[in-house]
Amino acid sequence: IFDTLIGRKTLQPRGIFYHVMDMICQSSEKFPEIFKTEYVAIRMQAEANVREFVKKSIGHFEITFDAIFERLKEIYQLSPKQITILKEWEITAELENIIPISDKIAFAEQLVQDGEQVVLISDMYLPKEIISEMIRKVSPVLAQVPLFLSSDYRVQKTTQKLFLEVYRYFKPYSFKEWHHYGDSKIADGEKAKNMGIIP
Repeated sequence: IFDTLIGRKTLQPRGIFYHVMDMICQSSEKFPEIFKTEYVAIRMQAEANVREFVKKSIGHFEITFDAIFERLKEIYQLSPKQITILKEWEITAELENIIPISDKIAFAEQLVQDGEQVVLISDMYLPKEIISEMIRKVSPVLAQVPLFLSSDYRVQKTTQKLFLEVYRYFKPYSFKEWHHYGDSKIADGEKAKNMGIIP
């Protein structure tokens, strides 16, 4: 989905966190003073901490949006209200900064119109309702196809387990070929190819 059908106006994904830091600086809510200058690094570190904890405790499984903010709450003693505000600001920034990758969207929509089975697959911690809203903004057609998110199934393309969830969804699996499109050489290329999927 990301960098295949949807891009961001920001040069890098962390640009979203700069938007949140700007909101922190403008807000009357009393966040920790360090958030006004270091929130981007703090937000990225919280995500990295949660990923490391999950990896060491249960293996290669996806984290959730909520878990990242629980980590922030724990370290900086944030109130439930502050966590809600930070989440809302980040989600708003995500939605406001998406841009369609028009040629890829047109290609996928044509596949749908041709009667091909199309599914969307993404390794992403954002909740399904937010990703669905993003897709709806760029393509009402693609918003109707099955959506498989690592945050929903808690497994990733990088471990091939998210691809297996797609297989299970269509059980009994009866397709002649599965073509997969994405921007990651590993997750969308090597991992898919090793399962007999055509990247």
